[in-house]
Amino acid sequence: MEADEIKSIGDLRTWLEGKPTDWAQVIAVRVALRVMPWITFDSRSWLQANALHVVRSNVIAWAACNYTSHKFDRAALNAVKICSSAVATAKINHDYGQPFGATYAATNAALAVSSNDAAGLAFDSINQIHAGTTFWYAVQRDCVWLSSQKPSSASRALTRRGLWLDRDFGSATGNLAVLLEIDSNYAPWLVWYERRIRGERAAFDIPGDKGRIEDKKILRRLAEATDEDFWGKGHEYVNATLKSWLEEARERVQPEEVHALQATGISTGPPEIGQSTLELAKPLLDLINPDQQDARSPQFGSDATGRIAIKPNAGSDQLRSDLQSLSRHARAVQMAQKLGEALRSHNNAGYITEMVDAYVAAMGNGPESSDPSGLVFAGDQLREAIAKHRAAGPDDDLQPLPPSADRDASGFLSAHNMYVGSDPFLDDLDRTTRGPDAPLPAANPDEIRRVANAARQADILAERTYEYMVAASDAAPAAYDPADRHSRFAAGLAQNFARYGIEFLWAYPNEAAWAGLAAGVGVTVMVGPVAAAGGAVAGITIAYQIARNIIANEDIYQKLLATSPAGEDNFNRLIRFLKSLPIKSLKDD
Repeated sequence: MEADEIKSIGDLRTWLEGKPTDWAQVIAVRVALRVMPWITFDSRSWLQANALHVVRSNVIAWAACNYTSHKFDRAALNAVKICSSAVATAKINHDYGQPFGATYAATNAALAVSSNDAAGLAFDSINQIHAGTTFWYAVQRDCVWLSSQKPSSASRALTRRGLWLDRDFGSATGNLAVLLEIDSNYAPWLVWYERRIRGERAAFDIPGDKGRIEDKKILRRLAEATDEDFWGKGHEYVNATLKSWLEEARERVQPEEVHALQATGISTGPPEIGQSTLELAKPLLDLINPDQQDARSPQFGSDATGRIAIKPNAGSDQLRSDLQSLSRHARAVQMAQKLGEALRSHNNAGYITEMVDAYVAAMGNGPESSDPSGLVFAGDQLREAIAKHRAAGPDDDLQPLPPSADRDASGFLSAHNMYVGSDPFLDDLDRTTRGPDAPLPAANPDEIRRVANAARQADILAERTYEYMVAASDAAPAAYDPADRHSRFAAGLAQNFARYGIEFLWAYPNEAAWAGLAAGVGVTVMVGPVAAAGGAVAGITIAYQIARNIIANEDIYQKLLATSPAGEDNFNRLIRFLKSLPIKSLKDD
């Protein structure tokens, strides 16, 4: 049986039993990670007692697949013993519901590390969580990907791929953020999970950690820690200790520039309002009232590492969720998956499967977890791609779709149009209608790419978000055309990106000014975030890099922000504020 012939969990088990054991292990791990946020559907008291057990099992199981030169068997079995009690209580509380499924899958993932029946454990996990179509499709795609790699390194390489196919825009920790209300020091674990969503290679966010020396050291410490001296002391102790380990690791790999900054005697924290440069400029910023991001375009926020990212579910709360809408959503996903499978091995139209993957990911597990702007954009790309193949002649590079695939394309288009057209919010996004109170900037694709490239250069833009902005730019015509839907989509995307930058800068003027002062005395300020959004760590801030981006691309930002007399006045005040500070433009690097 080939991987693309897997149609059921029974097929999956049969296929895995004929493959290397570590393939089944990594499938079990990724199953558990995808449902890890489900634990938050249990009570607060249950989370206080058991959340760390689930985190522990998932972390150790993932590390065993990712860091294969170290043995994690004993650590995994110890995790299983503790997590099994959490499974029992979750079963009592929820009778095989979502918290039970997430905890059960985490236990199986850890058990698979040293089991001879990892295939059976992966099968068992999927069977217990009652996987939906989007989830099941992601598992199938993992199997197809594994079969295309060298068997000896395939499982380890898969730990470095995003959990939900090839695309995930923005923060995806979801309900796990509630753990911060129990203990704010759960933050490193949430960053760890966010990195698994994105498919990062290293476990933790330790900038400058070449060769993952510090990262692997922490994984070894977690594996070698016992219940008596570490894990059994409760989440307050464990989380605080992990936080201290990460701080020590970052200090050891801290760039020379930061040590040089400390040697000057300048504080490594944000500035006081009384500092002269900021004192002169701040009144200008006080007058700015940033425009809100437009809900009809993709919206931006910060992910767990502080980088700017697309909000994955922005606007989903405005979608219909009645039984008929749920049925139409499921039908659209089903038909998209059918089209993807029909074209996956097609030489001329195989590229369409990437659009299908993006569409399925944007649809989520239902309207409440979907990305409205993303699904509308991906659906429109599919419409155009299908239309181009249908219009192709015998002498064109593109070929008509095979008859069976063309029927699948018709089925998808019908299902997508029905779902989008029956929901007022999605229908408005699809038509991209805007009133006179919400004009769009006449930004062309090259200008949007320039801003995105500058943000990427400064390491403040999530990689998936960068790809999203480039894809939107590539779909638009070379010159802005207000009558073209792709032009309007790209322009709205860019405008919201600029508005979020201003919103962030407006909220954190101290950080931008302080970092500018540090650079003004001859100290190089490193790019990139190293902490959660809004925090200033060793003088490296998101706000400072946003300010540099705006100065370097003043003409573009003026176009993106000055779409009304009030917006233009606010932008002029902002520029005067930034130019009153010793902030270097990105062009000066």
